[in-house]
Amino acid sequence: MRVKYLIPLFFSHAGVAQDNTPAEPVTDEVVITATRFEEHNPSVPMLQVIGKKEIEASGQRFLPDLLQLQSGISVRDNTGSPDKQVDMRGFGVTGDQNTVILIDGQRLTENELASANWSAIPISSVERIEIIRGGAAVLYGSGATGGVINVITKKPAPGARAAQVSAGLGNHATTDVRANGTIASDVLGMTLALNRYDSDNFRVNNEISQTGLNVGFDSLNAGPLVSVRFAAEEQDLRLPGARSRAQLITDRRGTATPDDFSRRDSKRVGLTGIVPVAGGEFRADLSYRNRDTSSFQIGTNVEAKSEAFAVSPRVRLPFHLGAVEYAFTAGVDWDRWDYQSNRVSTFSTTDLASTQENRAVYAQNTFSFPSLTTLILGGRAQKVEYEARDAASAQPYAAGSQSRNLQAYEVQVKQAFGESWVAYGKLGQSFRLATVDEVYAPFGGPSFDAIVTFLGPQKSHDREVGLQMKRRRVQGRWVAYHMNLTNEIHFDPVTFSNTNYPPSQRYGSEFDVAWRLSDRFVIPGNATYTRAKFRSGSVGGTDVSGKELPLVPRYKANIGLLWNAADTVSGGVSLNWVGEQRFDNDESNTFADKIPAFATVDTRLGARFGPCLLSGEIRNLLNEKYYTYGVRSLSSLNFNAYPAAERSFLVTGQCRF
Repeated sequence: MRVKYLIPLFFSHAGVAQDNTPAEPVTDEVVITATRFEEHNPSVPMLQVIGKKEIEASGQRFLPDLLQLQSGISVRDNTGSPDKQVDMRGFGVTGDQNTVILIDGQRLTENELASANWSAIPISSVERIEIIRGGAAVLYGSGATGGVINVITKKPAPGARAAQVSAGLGNHATTDVRANGTIASDVLGMTLALNRYDSDNFRVNNEISQTGLNVGFDSLNAGPLVSVRFAAEEQDLRLPGARSRAQLITDRRGTATPDDFSRRDSKRVGLTGIVPVAGGEFRADLSYRNRDTSSFQIGTNVEAKSEAFAVSPRVRLPFHLGAVEYAFTAGVDWDRWDYQSNRVSTFSTTDLASTQENRAVYAQNTFSFPSLTTLILGGRAQKVEYEARDAASAQPYAAGSQSRNLQAYEVQVKQAFGESWVAYGKLGQSFRLATVDEVYAPFGGPSFDAIVTFLGPQKSHDREVGLQMKRRRVQGRWVAYHMNLTNEIHFDPVTFSNTNYPPSQRYGSEFDVAWRLSDRFVIPGNATYTRAKFRSGSVGGTDVSGKELPLVPRYKANIGLLWNAADTVSGGVSLNWVGEQRFDNDESNTFADKIPAFATVDTRLGARFGPCLLSGEIRNLLNEKYYTYGVRSLSSLNFNAYPAAERSFLVTGQCRF
């Protein structure tokens, strides 16, 4: 792979939007969908796009591993699964619920306290990743306070015929086998991706087996277009549990839960129709998701099933108002979540059934002026209706219903200064609704029994300014943001139930740069500063005014080096450093210990032989002993943590046909 195709990987690390033409083009034109419509000239300020060539050059096997190298994004692991928690802009343990994950513009984010099914997306089938940081509730609704990550899968070109197979072998009995192919006529194309991943993982009782299938059909003729996506995935995962302070020293790999496990079976179908209308476009999405899970943890059996239906019609119409270009976007979002969970333990039995229905309308106006100024105005109105009931309890507080009306708005301004500099600012309000898991507490009732408690919606008032620069050999971005939150939703370990936090805030800055030393060497780097604090109030009877929120590292940085020694040999090394952070459950900031800072080094080398590529990677090269999640005990000076993997390697062979 030639170096000009590797360079954009580190430009993407720098978080630079690809809406300005660089002095020397280094990559193909990228079509983006951040406005929920495809655009060749994106008006969205400070959008980050990671293209398919960058993704391939990264050598990453799972998307969270690629995302953790980006500024403003933290990744945590407490299961050993590839489905790691992705947290944008410092929301800690609720990072999954404050970041909207999309696949081809349709929601993948769960309406439960669970991470998105990242591992169900074969990275070889990804065309690009679009990242919008900060509040984006106008277009994307609840949970977009931290930002939005949209994964766009590949579509075939007319007449395409291609296939690719790869097999990887690593330590801890790791095998990773993947195959994908494309076949298309002039009017219809099909893509297919299969993957099988098995590993014993670093920990005892942490084996994982996972199988996935993704199929896509796309019409390729001119005029109305139709796309269909189907995905099915099964995962069998053993759960080693946490390690105590002493066990982290004496037996990091061990387990105290040799019988714990989780299983998952999920399916997803998505349909998109596109029709040209009056010089613009009408687009509609229809999607269905089904997720069955079973688990045994700490003596409790849980069987759960969720179904999600969603319909999203929308229209985008361009106009000219004199010398001003104007685009009007409007749409409707409707979705319904049905959730059932049966929990059996020695002490209790629960039988929860819950539904959540959302109905929303939104509109966004974009004005582009001859002065290279872009103004974006938008608003959203959404209504949510909940119902929840524990059929195993006769108590009236074990059931309930609620209806809420919510609003979001945004004002964005972007000003370009020639071809090299862009400044922007943003004001807005975003919101998050409680998930079905958060309105129900199996042990939160008066008699330590089940209770349904509907929480107030979380609201955030967002402000942001930024500057980006793009030159021939250097690209960079700087942004500063501030968010004031009310009713932030969080678990209270004292009452064993979810609650609304007292007023809180997030503020910080992100800096990214990518420096192309020569045609063979590129240095990327980024740094993140994040503060998450309570503004006032108390938690568990303790005044927390000015206290830090848990699981938010104040500092994070990444630097790398990419080289291309010859046209057929390339490699890279990356250093990722994360600063110390408060343990979960330490809202009072009274626990003497913090999750320690850590630094990991990853390296990769690849050689191409005709249509085949042989590559090797070493993760955590220096064998750092660290963890990304830990929780303090409220009754002792102890804590529990989930050790991350020590040094690991994988050798992969890949051929294209």
